[in-house]
Amino acid sequence: MKIGRLMRSALLLLVIIGIGIAAVVVRPTGAPDYTGAPPELHEDGHIEHVTSQVVPMPLDAFLAWHAENPILDFLQPRGQIPAVEGVTLLEGNWTEAGDRRRVNLAGGHSAAEQILERSETRFRYQIWGATTSARYVIDHAEGIFDYADQGDGTTRVTWTYRMAPKAVFTRPVLVQFMEADFAPFMGDGLARMAEAAEEVGGEGS
Repeated sequence: MKIGRLMRSALLLLVIIGIGIAAVVVRPTGAPDYTGAPPELHEDGHIEHVTSQVVPMPLDAFLAWHAENPILDFLQPRGQIPAVEGVTLLEGNWTEAGDRRRVNLAGGHSAAEQILERSETRFRYQIWGATTSARYVIDHAEGIFDYADQGDGTTRVTWTYRMAPKAVFTRPVLVQFMEADFAPFMGDGLARMAEAAEEVGGEGS
């Protein structure tokens, strides 16, 4: 048993070192056009994190305010996650299922996002093609925002994020990345969004 654990630990260390070296050596030479089909979503086997935050606005007011103040405005770099520098529309206007955009990241990196589902109470999207070191461990990801009117002048925003490992042996690295970097990244972003909403007094403007 001890030998088995040592071997798994050694393998994990080698994967981490390899990813770190590749991240330093390999730099993006240009933004991908992301014209191909996205990866097929995995039904299981993903690493998932869910976080939620109550925003001091009723649902209708929040949705109107959120359209002008998207979550990307409140996300900050953390650990292996670079800063978001903007977005480039690739297909559609980012308003309905099938619309696609490129998220431009610091250091010349990027990733593709495509809307899968959009309604008043849910926004679901897929992420793939990251050029950061995450590409060595993540095949694709799925994000879901659920919006629930609390009936007391507030809205609960729940963010679910599911990452599909690139391979079985990259799963431990991905679990560590989710726990150390991405889960706090999500929680902090939602908290900053709620604080910004509170500053406008719940008026939706």
